[in-house]
Amino acid sequence: VNLTMLLVVLLTTYVLCTTANLQHDTSSVPAVEALLQRMIPESAQYFQLETLPPAEIDVFEFSASGGKATIKGSSGVAIASGVYWYLKYYCNCQVTWGVNGTGSNLRVPHPLPDAPHQRQSSTVPFRYAWNVCTFGYTATFWDWHRWEQEIDWMALHGVNFPLAFVGQEYIWYKVFSDYGLSMEDMAPFFSGPAFLPWQRMGNLRGWGGPLTLDWMAGQYKMQKRILSRMRSFGMKPILPCFAGHVPKTITKVFPKANLTKSSDWGPMPPKYCCDYILQPTDELYKTIGEKFLLEQAKEYGTDHYYNCDMYNEMHPPTTNHKYLHDSSKAVIDGIKVADPKGTWVMQGWLFHFAPWTYNNTKAYLSGVSDKDMIILDLDSEDGPLAFNYDNYFGKPWVWNLLHNFGGRRGVYGNLSNVANAPIVDKQRAGKGIIGYGITPEAIEQNPVVYELMMEMPWRHTAPNVNEWVQHYARQRYGVATHNTIRAWQALVNSAYGSKVEALDRIAFKPQCKLEKEGWDMTEFVSAWKYLVHALDDYTPNGPLLYDVVDVTSQALVNFWDDILNMLCWEYSEYVAGKVSNNQKTLSVISHLGAFMSSMISELDDLYGSNINYLLGVWLQKAAYKAHGNATLEQQYSFNAKNQITLWGPWGEIDDYASKAWQGLTGDYNQQRWTFWLTGMYDSVKNGTKMDEPQVLLDLLYFGQKWDKSNKTYPAKPKGSTKTIAKRLLHEYTTMPNNYKKISDASVKGHNILSRAAWSKNVAQLAILCNMNPNCKGFSTDGWLKDDVSQTCKSSGTVYAKLQL
Repeated sequence: VNLTMLLVVLLTTYVLCTTANLQHDTSSVPAVEALLQRMIPESAQYFQLETLPPAEIDVFEFSASGGKATIKGSSGVAIASGVYWYLKYYCNCQVTWGVNGTGSNLRVPHPLPDAPHQRQSSTVPFRYAWNVCTFGYTATFWDWHRWEQEIDWMALHGVNFPLAFVGQEYIWYKVFSDYGLSMEDMAPFFSGPAFLPWQRMGNLRGWGGPLTLDWMAGQYKMQKRILSRMRSFGMKPILPCFAGHVPKTITKVFPKANLTKSSDWGPMPPKYCCDYILQPTDELYKTIGEKFLLEQAKEYGTDHYYNCDMYNEMHPPTTNHKYLHDSSKAVIDGIKVADPKGTWVMQGWLFHFAPWTYNNTKAYLSGVSDKDMIILDLDSEDGPLAFNYDNYFGKPWVWNLLHNFGGRRGVYGNLSNVANAPIVDKQRAGKGIIGYGITPEAIEQNPVVYELMMEMPWRHTAPNVNEWVQHYARQRYGVATHNTIRAWQALVNSAYGSKVEALDRIAFKPQCKLEKEGWDMTEFVSAWKYLVHALDDYTPNGPLLYDVVDVTSQALVNFWDDILNMLCWEYSEYVAGKVSNNQKTLSVISHLGAFMSSMISELDDLYGSNINYLLGVWLQKAAYKAHGNATLEQQYSFNAKNQITLWGPWGEIDDYASKAWQGLTGDYNQQRWTFWLTGMYDSVKNGTKMDEPQVLLDLLYFGQKWDKSNKTYPAKPKGSTKTIAKRLLHEYTTMPNNYKKISDASVKGHNILSRAAWSKNVAQLAILCNMNPNCKGFSTDGWLKDDVSQTCKSSGTVYAKLQL
């Protein structure tokens, strides 16, 4: 009997276990199979996809033999991550941002390479993506094709916790309409498409509007497709919730609503600033919050995660601790009454600002239980704010890489920090960190930074960055050559080994404001040379051309900043009354101004050769959203232009989101610098000082006119990136033959720079010196001199300009 009972128990256990295995969630397999068909249709058939038991922490496995690869994962995202890990490390492939696939290398070997069995487990349950601002600075005018590409990118890179903010205005329209408000009542509340992220956070209202019902309906349809695709991979999208921001006209239907005007942000003029916040103590707060979430769930479904921000970069009306407690409690109460399983996912960016002392932050967070909130520590790479607040007083949080502001292009990002900080901080935080993520204000820049960051959730120890970038270069270009490997070693030793973001001064309003000297420019010039030489190693693919434009641009922008340095020193000497001969000053300003203008045109040509750097593409996407309506096309064009130029009616955040794009550089920025340089020249010619306030006002008027213009720009590239880059490399790195080297010497002549030149490359210093009629030589520590006739013994090196 006992033996019989034992057999029954064993058989029952076997059946239960077998049934459990048969009940693995296989619903995500078709989604990954479809991804493979979109991405590598000719090779998709050689991938066998299988599921592993669902787990709180995702796992993937893969192996390959006989020309076939088997990928297993505990979720759709895990399976996609396994696919991508195999493609990267065994097929030398890569999927990164680029128009029409120009950022990806998907030349899959045939047959598929063998790979031993490998198992990777995530170190955290959540892998997050995006910033509220990304929906403005990058995705404002995306169509479904672009969204599809991005969701594929997310799945391949392991994202299972994405922010999903599209289409919320349609839900708000329905809510406010149900309350009796008309579109006219709502018009001052909703901003234009390019400024919706900041209206959603309560930073502004109405700017760039009105927002049409056609736009709302279009985004509503888009959101349904976005969410359907995200969920097909097993992602848990984070939807918006109610943070108290309402139209002022809500008082028409709720006369007793307790509204407070929020603090100014920007600052914006009264018509557009200072959104209205419903006081959290008002019972209406919970009522609206509940209604919004119920309506949203009805249209979009829910995965029980919600994001909203009450005081983004703004002060609360008071820092009374009870008020702060009640404020956060009102948000979670509005969530819970509609969705008892709901969790508030809050950006922690507000805690960077003055009101949020230790005690004020503690009071605010005390309104929500630890199990009902997840905090996004938005820029953890600069040191998690969580550690200033005792791990957010017990709230779980996500470690995030912010990296980019406004979508500004440039080559920067500390790879060593990305490889080490997440692991070090997780050890320090203990159970506090439950996720890793990326929160750039804009994507489509510096793909190397995000490739590394998105591997970190799957890594239990930090990779060796020098070894990692060698793999990266091979994956990116499909081959590894001496030039590509050396280029990336030099980039790690310069731009990608520093936290310094070298801003493009050309893209900012003209003034004598110089960038601080940053990383090793000599190493960076070496990287530039190697990368351009790699163009002759093999037929360059999209990623190599993309990188050549980026690195060439950064090298020239830094060099241009050194010319501006010379110009501003010369003008400052004139203003200080230290110049005895104005004609010499005029000659210098004329020479340097001409070179600066010429370089802007050369950069514009470079950008124009690659589809990833065209203003016309951004404007074309905006026009497409108008569906042939001329009025809307003009409005969307204005939104698109204003965001990347003045950012507001009066340049409130001007140039914050400027881009290195053909058209923006060669037209908008070229005209601004020409105007400023002309003003400087004329002031010296007339023996006066430049009226800087008036010049800036004139530039503002120019910007307002430009934003409203109907001028079109190319949406297709022109010219050869390879030809242009090789010409520019030769022009700006070839040593002139009119210098004599004096070793073991230093110079007694005066410096003609306000600070040492960023570039310490000897050829570039010589080229700079040749641009300035007053320059007679230079020292290799970056100082240009007006006299090198007197030298003294030193350990330095001096180059004296010879008379030609």
